[in-house]
Amino acid sequence: MTDRLLYTSNSKTPKPRTERNKVYVEKGKYSYSKNFDKTFKEQEDAMSCSSKSPVHKSQLESRLLTCEDLINLDKTEPHWKYIRIGLLIGFGILFLGLLAGCTVYIILGQKCPSVPKLPFWKSTVGYWLDVFAFKDSSGDLIGDLNGLTSEVDYIKTVVGAGYVILGPITKGFYTNSHNMLGLVEDYKELDEAVGTMDDFRVFLKRFHKKGVKVILTFNFNAISINHKWIQKNKVELTLFKDSFNKRISRYGEAINVDIDGQKFYSVFGSPNVDLDLTSVKTQTEIYLSSEWLENCPNSQIYENESVKFVEGVRQEINKWIKESGREK
Repeated sequence: MTDRLLYTSNSKTPKPRTERNKVYVEKGKYSYSKNFDKTFKEQEDAMSCSSKSPVHKSQLESRLLTCEDLINLDKTEPHWKYIRIGLLIGFGILFLGLLAGCTVYIILGQKCPSVPKLPFWKSTVGYWLDVFAFKDSSGDLIGDLNGLTSEVDYIKTVVGAGYVILGPITKGFYTNSHNMLGLVEDYKELDEAVGTMDDFRVFLKRFHKKGVKVILTFNFNAISINHKWIQKNKVELTLFKDSFNKRISRYGEAINVDIDGQKFYSVFGSPNVDLDLTSVKTQTEIYLSSEWLENCPNSQIYENESVKFVEGVRQEINKWIKESGREK
């Protein structure tokens, strides 16, 4: 049908089919290319407009007001000037108010509690040592005060101790006729193995010069049967009761000590004997033996706080026994 129409309209100069198809295609191609060029141009214009638009907008957004712009703005719209001045005044008042409030709070507010001044045994390091086993200076293989004095720098710098606690050094602790450690034959004298009182004074002076305090320990629970207090009858001893017969001493020996035909209690056994610390006579003699305080004017007596702790534990045990109905 198509061939016939084309042939009729071009009857004078008929063209081959191939030419007609070529012309048709060329016309179609031309028509398509023309429309394509137009569409491409419209799209290019749209893209160029869209690309210019955000660049221009971003430039406007990032642009800052200059001094001239602010001057012109004040002239054209003066109310902005008053707004800025008002904001500055408001921020200034707010800042001054906060500053004044903080100052008043610091001055009139509750102060932080001051750091309490702790005693030396709670604020410094303590170093317990046995003088007899520390350092020997005489060559008898027994530690003494002179050997301890020579090591004050080691104790202060290396150990870092602020005070030292010496084990018992009274007469009879190491040197006695019973060949037993721990006896007390005289509270006012030193055991001859550690040195003399002059050695003790030199030791004390050297340690105090280095800022190291010295604590001496005394055992007032028991004394040797050779102690002069017993010989001169100056103290009361703990009497032995029949109810103690089933007990033994800590060293496995008899718990009673015979002195002049009378039995006394001894937790360590002979040759120790326990003092009766409830006796006023014994307490007075212990107080009079404080020559160490007289020789050391700056010295003090400190109580063993563990006694109160043990008493509290004993009360709790008694309370539990009473509630449970158990026998002691």
